[in-house]
Amino acid sequence: MEAHLDVSLAAFLGEPRALVLGGGRTHPFEQGCDELAAIVAGTGVEVEVIDDPGELGRLDHELLVVDAMWWSMVDRPDDPHCGEWARRIDDLARRAIEDHVRLGRGILAVHTAVVCFDDWPVWGELLGGTWSWGRSWHPPFTGVPVHVSVATDRHEIVRGLGDFDIVDEVYCDLGFVVDVEPLAWAAVDGVEHPLVWARELDSGSRVVVDLLGHDHRSMTHLAHHELLRRSVAWLLDRDIVQDGEAAA
Repeated sequence: MEAHLDVSLAAFLGEPRALVLGGGRTHPFEQGCDELAAIVAGTGVEVEVIDDPGELGRLDHELLVVDAMWWSMVDRPDDPHCGEWARRIDDLARRAIEDHVRLGRGILAVHTAVVCFDDWPVWGELLGGTWSWGRSWHPPFTGVPVHVSVATDRHEIVRGLGDFDIVDEVYCDLGFVVDVEPLAWAAVDGVEHPLVWARELDSGSRVVVDLLGHDHRSMTHLAHHELLRRSVAWLLDRDIVQDGEAAA
């Protein structure tokens, strides 16, 4: 994965910085995460991409972006890949994320970010919901577009952004720890499942969870690209400049 930064230079210039965590199993993270990093960088943010959750301990950026699948894998102890892919979030990383939130800084959690750090309940409390093994699921990824409904009147992130169709996964039956008001959702077998929501925490920290983003096709989709761009602006407390209604 490509890093887009000189952190010391960005700090000197006073530009906002983002730390993007990618990597993990079962998804094409290298392409998708690089596309996501480019979207964030395109908003005028200095971006650093890492693929090891052990590096989160040095988080001192204005924005944390997670587009990764690093989890403990305790749900599958017989998986021969556990030694290669299983990760637990260490104490240094936990403290860094807690300090990040305490300072009122933003978090963008994309797609499998809700699977990450399952050994640390605080992560789910920050996001509002996470993947629940044995309960959460998604329909088979067939390449057939899914219809995404958008609540354009609920939040500035989605204002003027119409419904769209996109080739992606739909995560269903997450374990929610708070009531979330979805900004976008998709229906599976007649049941609506939240895909995007935004939260403001007591510390002033802002969080956006975007369950779309299975691969680079999703990241480069016009409407999804626009949604991500606006999310970054909102997370950094910037004015959202609408590019007009993005359509599929």
